[in-house]
Amino acid sequence: MTDLGIYSTIVELLKDNKELALATIVSKESPTPAGLSSKMIIKKENFETAGTIGGGCLEAEIISKAKKVLDTGKPEIVKYRLDEENPESWLICGGNVEILIEYIHRGFFHTFQSAVNIIKESSKGIICTLVEKNRTEKYIISKKEWIGKKPDGEVLLKIEHQYDEIIENENPVRVESGIFLDPLLPSPELYVFGGGHISVYLSQFSKTTGFHTTVIDDRIKFASRNRFPIVDNVICSDFEDAFNKVKIGKNSYIVIVTRGHKYDELVLEKALSTDAFYIGMIGSKKKVFTIIKRLYNKGISKEKLLKVFSPIGLDIGAKTPEEIAVSIISEIIKLRRNGEKKEINHLRSTLNSVLSKV
Repeated sequence: MTDLGIYSTIVELLKDNKELALATIVSKESPTPAGLSSKMIIKKENFETAGTIGGGCLEAEIISKAKKVLDTGKPEIVKYRLDEENPESWLICGGNVEILIEYIHRGFFHTFQSAVNIIKESSKGIICTLVEKNRTEKYIISKKEWIGKKPDGEVLLKIEHQYDEIIENENPVRVESGIFLDPLLPSPELYVFGGGHISVYLSQFSKTTGFHTTVIDDRIKFASRNRFPIVDNVICSDFEDAFNKVKIGKNSYIVIVTRGHKYDELVLEKALSTDAFYIGMIGSKKKVFTIIKRLYNKGISKEKLLKVFSPIGLDIGAKTPEEIAVSIISEIIKLRRNGEKKEINHLRSTLNSVLSKV
């Protein structure tokens, strides 16, 4: 579950005056089942959970610890060694973690609602958690302005001093033993041009993996809520004009899977004029060669054309629309998490080969 999903769930629970514990990985060494700042909600009324901090025995241990936190209201930071030197714990996953378990009550409602608003508005900020002996305090800062209450003196200065670095690096920071700073970042945006079979499955995978998803097609039948019930936006528009209806930036990913070469070429040409982080187009090598040659002859530089990922998707031998959608979202996630486009060599070599012939 994404941070937006976690915070939104907390808001809904607090609206209903539910009490809960929030477990967050605040420190880790070596590989662990879940990443830094992974979160899990534990509901007081039935100890059901949402989100994950790694699964299995670790989460069972944390649920047990959370019961005490929910009874006393006092936060705990617990440490676990997940290695073979401590086999009696049955937590033999590798790596060591520290997990903050805190009591979340109605008093935190406005803080988490502000966090949700910041993410949904595609803004940025930091949610700051201060752990004291008997409680935790939370604060929100966005665009270097505090929303609501703010921490005292020295703590405030420490947070403000690191604001730019945390926002730029997009990583959580532990300032000291009891101060945790978690960036609030907009969800990555996926724009799918074409509402065919692949898009149906791709949009499901993209929503599950945390992308704000928009599907665009120029046919009402293929650009409908009935066909895409879970996506954020469905736009029925001719493909060229659609670019005037969306805001594509460095946090955007474009997938081109329209119904024909003509439309793919049109969308690709428009996409190359944006700052999108990723542009992928479906097609055979022959189709790619034809379209890339035409765009190059129109004056689009080789440097820009080499940004295109085509044929699209990781090379997993995909055949069906479902499998192709898996390969596309896998490629996008790989690039989003690793940030190294050069690692996907089959795409680079295909386009280099094409461009060497034009």
